[in-house]
Amino acid sequence: MAVLSLQRSGVLWLSVITVLYGCHMTLYVAASYILSSRWRLSSTQRVLFILITILFMMSTAAAVIAFTAVFVLADSDVLSGDKGYPGETESVLHEKELDDLLECVIDVITNIVNVIADGLVIWRCYILCRRRFAILIMSYLLLVTGTVFGCITLILDIRIYKIRKDAPLSELLPPHAFLWDSNVANYSDVGFWTASALTNILAIVFMGFQIRRVCAERKRIHAAPNSKVILVLNLIIESGMIYLASIVIIIIATGVSSSPNVHLARIMPCITAGISPTFLAVFLALGNSKRNQNTRTTIHADKLSNWQVARPPGYSLSFSRIDEGMTLSVYVTAMDEDGDGDGRLIQEVCRERCA
Repeated sequence: MAVLSLQRSGVLWLSVITVLYGCHMTLYVAASYILSSRWRLSSTQRVLFILITILFMMSTAAAVIAFTAVFVLADSDVLSGDKGYPGETESVLHEKELDDLLECVIDVITNIVNVIADGLVIWRCYILCRRRFAILIMSYLLLVTGTVFGCITLILDIRIYKIRKDAPLSELLPPHAFLWDSNVANYSDVGFWTASALTNILAIVFMGFQIRRVCAERKRIHAAPNSKVILVLNLIIESGMIYLASIVIIIIATGVSSSPNVHLARIMPCITAGISPTFLAVFLALGNSKRNQNTRTTIHADKLSNWQVARPPGYSLSFSRIDEGMTLSVYVTAMDEDGDGDGRLIQEVCRERCA
């Protein structure tokens, strides 16, 4: 029954990972198609396209490791633990060594993905919250702390791999260094995910207050308000709430000692980390493709980047060739960071039919 339960848990984790990877792959294909003709228009979109490509490569590698852990390393999962077993074959030991090696690879992928994902969330929060350095410093301290914990986990997992690899086949009891490294690696892993979760929680709080304030300003200028569903979806995409949900699942699964195949849960954030940035790349590209031919809008504000979509800029309007019977639409746009003169549509303020 224990083996059956272990197999079922592995298939369950793998099913969740497969669904998440399918969503990420679909979004990345759509983003690549949309950005293929637009990524040269803005330096921000160029950097973002490179980052989401790296995230997708890391996501693909993590998905391959998940399939390998479930279908290739089944025997090592059944005989998992810190000590050996009488009659344990050399092939099973090799599978355990391969499992430890894959753990080290997952540590590398996790550190890279976390730096990119949390870095994007911090930068996004910094831009939307009017470039407050207090937010930037606080968030980057958490990012550096989490990265240090991640590096410690990687170093200890490498030591665990070397100790098991160099151990003789007849040795049943693990050495003291092996047990100490395993315990410290577990605590360091929890600290790594906790720091990342706090970073995303701070971003959600700050961005939520900023979006609420912007909505109040839009009502004050009698602009058409967005629905609450749209605002919630924007907050989910902007703040990386999907990535945060996977981190919470990892922390809970790690705290439950009886949870089988808990190492598969560490693969989930490697995949979910790229979903929100890919969404963001698609929205920015689609926003930059919107143009209005009958309205000319001039922005008189500080230099805005493509990231800054939630901040309402000051603006003035000038129109030409308004004929009788035309439908006049007033839009608000923002200038690109590279100063190429192209604007990006933020909202339609009003629409009137000329008498």
